[in-house]
Amino acid sequence: RDPSRLGAAERAALVEEIELKGALLVAEEKIGFGTTPSLTAAGLVPKPYAVRLFVTATAGGFAVMPGGLAMTVDQGSSVALSAPDGESRDVWVISEAGVPPHVSLWRPPIEAAQIQRTPHDLPSRAADNLFWLGRYTERADWTMRVLRICLGRLQEDSGPRQEMRASRVALEILLSKDEGEIPDPRTPTDAVLIEQLTRNLMTSTDWYYGLPRTIDNIHRVASLTRDRLSLEAWRTLNDFYASRRWQGDVMPTSVGECLDMLDEGLRVLASFHGLTHENMTRNYGWSFLDMGRRLSRAYNLSELLLGIFGKVRPEEDEAGSMLFVLELADSFITYRSRYRMAPILALLLDLLLIDESNPRSVAFQLAALSRHIDTLPQSGDGGARIEEQRTILSLLTQLRVVQASALAQTAADGTRPELERVLGQQVALLPPLSDAIGRRYFNLVEKGARWVRARSRTEQ
Repeated sequence: RDPSRLGAAERAALVEEIELKGALLVAEEKIGFGTTPSLTAAGLVPKPYAVRLFVTATAGGFAVMPGGLAMTVDQGSSVALSAPDGESRDVWVISEAGVPPHVSLWRPPIEAAQIQRTPHDLPSRAADNLFWLGRYTERADWTMRVLRICLGRLQEDSGPRQEMRASRVALEILLSKDEGEIPDPRTPTDAVLIEQLTRNLMTSTDWYYGLPRTIDNIHRVASLTRDRLSLEAWRTLNDFYASRRWQGDVMPTSVGECLDMLDEGLRVLASFHGLTHENMTRNYGWSFLDMGRRLSRAYNLSELLLGIFGKVRPEEDEAGSMLFVLELADSFITYRSRYRMAPILALLLDLLLIDESNPRSVAFQLAALSRHIDTLPQSGDGGARIEEQRTILSLLTQLRVVQASALAQTAADGTRPELERVLGQQVALLPPLSDAIGRRYFNLVEKGARWVRARSRTEQ
């Protein structure tokens, strides 16, 4: 009997019985019951249960039967003497020793093992996430480079006026990829406007190319693909995300602190790219990751070159803009080692657009994309080129046949028509190329993914 469930009269009678015959009674501590899955009409539900064991006295002591009787019990009961609903099962103990760890009963013999070098079982969702991991890391790298060079110009005694214009254009291209409020371009000085634009990109979560939102996206897709990354690569990105400096809560108080922060971020991204390049096997996962990087880099550089050099500017402004672009594309040393002269637009365009030996050029990115696409399934299986192959071949051929001098030629209306035509094609066809890859290989592409181009909504 459960004393807690007795009435006053029954409780008094129990007390009297204990006083008279206490030596003949047994008391059991009230404990709760564990639960076990029980199959019902509604499916598996947890039910409280107890196991009744059987003990036998022997000449050497007591022996417990290897098994017993499991039964469901009333949760409110303190003693499990019977199964109120009649549900009971036999319990058998088949071994006194535990099963040795890490032993598979289905381990195949060595003769049945098949060596695999290039697994082809990449799920569509994993391919999608790796593609966007490449896109997001390149987006962060590009944004940090733009911010670093712009802030560096501010720190250098407000920088030359002609280079400040290039900084403003680069920042406005990034911020114009969203519908947020861009500071008034009529701000009295370029330095003040650049500081406002920089603050938006470093702290605001409302911008697609803002660092807080981009780093959140990097961590999100990296978490979904961590089984495809090396341990070092995952730790690099995870530690990067864990730093509160990149959450947009507080902006560093000085330009120097901002530059140190951006240098650190670029080193982290370079470490990640190096680890993936050294540690990832060259399978489909690697192809989609690298395709995302190459596609974003080609688009970003094409858009910037079109925005800065599409219209003819005064010679002094263009000279400063060329220095800005060479530094941003990490190609300044390459240019100086080749030509040992002040930047000339035709030579710059050859280096950053046409030269397939420069890992920062648009042509290099397109050539890498072409190689990756050719190795993917359905790439020419039927003899004819697929849509992605035709698009990349068109873009790459255009750069291979164009002359750098023709790109730099100016028209009477102050434009560079050949440069606008070539770069306009790059900017116009790269987003559909990304969409075509998604339609063919990413069956579960989320709705709402989009490209955003400056002054028109075209990139995610």
